[in-house]
Amino acid sequence: MANRKESVEMLRELYAAAEMGAEGSALLMNKSEDSRFSGRLQDYVNKYNGMKEEAARLLSRYGAEPKEAGAMKKSGMWMGVQM
Repeated sequence: MANRKESVEMLRELYAAAEMGAEGSALLMNKSEDSRFSGRLQDYVNKYNGMKEEAARLLSRYGAEPKEAGAMKKSGMWMGVQM
């Protein structure tokens, strides 16, 4: 079984990855002209946000805070979607 430090780090990484997934899906959704595709992306946004909430809840049990994805990762994702 993972120790506390490993569990907190894993949950923080999960939180950041879910944040990136939600933001990336939202960026794509705003660019899409296909309503079915946009609807599917909204489903993903909702699932990613659920993962974020669950990771944050579990982190609070450890007395820890979520760690957001870094600005460089976010800007790289934004640039990739804009191309």
